[in-house]
Amino acid sequence: MDNKLMGAKTSESQFEVHQDVSEYIKFAKESRDTQSRSGDASHYRSFAIIPDVVALEILTNHGLNLHESEFMSNPADVQRIKRIIKQEYPALLTSNVIRG
Repeated sequence: MDNKLMGAKTSESQFEVHQDVSEYIKFAKESRDTQSRSGDASHYRSFAIIPDVVALEILTNHGLNLHESEFMSNPADVQRIKRIIKQEYPALLTSNVIRG
């Protein structure tokens, strides 16, 4: 791949995908910091920023396809992804989540 932020490597028995997620983590921290300073007066609140490589890992490890068009319409899957992000990828949270 020519993209410097993402790369793939294959062999006969393995497929690996690598992505530099440092900018995603930086953006998420800036979002949390902004919310801490100014509060959250809106009804809409961003939850997390999820890079493609993390979405693939969640699909592989948990069977949740975040790119499926109907994903957000299933409340059980939405709650499950929130738990997974909070537990396994807290640096990707874009808000200071205090509710379930």
